[in-house]
Amino acid sequence: MRTVSHLTLLGFILSLSSACTTNWDEKSSSDRARIKARAMKLDKVTNDNISSPSLDRTDWKYVKLDKKGTLIIDLNWDRVQAGIALTIYDTLGRKMVSAKKSPKGGLHAEVKVEEPGKYYMRVRARGEKDWSHYALRTKFQPEKVDPPPDPPPLKCPTTCEVGKKKCSEDKK
Repeated sequence: MRTVSHLTLLGFILSLSSACTTNWDEKSSSDRARIKARAMKLDKVTNDNISSPSLDRTDWKYVKLDKKGTLIIDLNWDRVQAGIALTIYDTLGRKMVSAKKSPKGGLHAEVKVEEPGKYYMRVRARGEKDWSHYALRTKFQPEKVDPPPDPPPLKCPTTCEVGKKKCSEDKK
């Protein structure tokens, strides 16, 4: 009887598991990666589609913001049985939030924007059989900045001496 080393057996198992791996974005367009995300305009609807069966599972979009405020994102899709996820990332590509179900249908997210830059949205089919056309809309509410308070009124001395510094309220 021949013995097989543990390393040989492990190598065989790993080769089988890697052969069964599917690249769910193999036929996706360039927007499958954050670095090649497609630009969106605020207050405009962007239509696209994702499909795990067609190997186009992920789309990345971004909006460019130039001030502080709140970014509002809504996602709706045609095939209600499809599992779709929406995740929002900041300017450095760090995950901020995953969108939640909206009472109006679809997914909804609101994120606080603390610095100017690109904010990214990843739309992804959840499972290997999920696909749908979708509509994505972004809105932005700038942070309200209160005007600075009025400076206190100038206080002039009750008596002014000739040749001394005069208050701005004094007339020459």
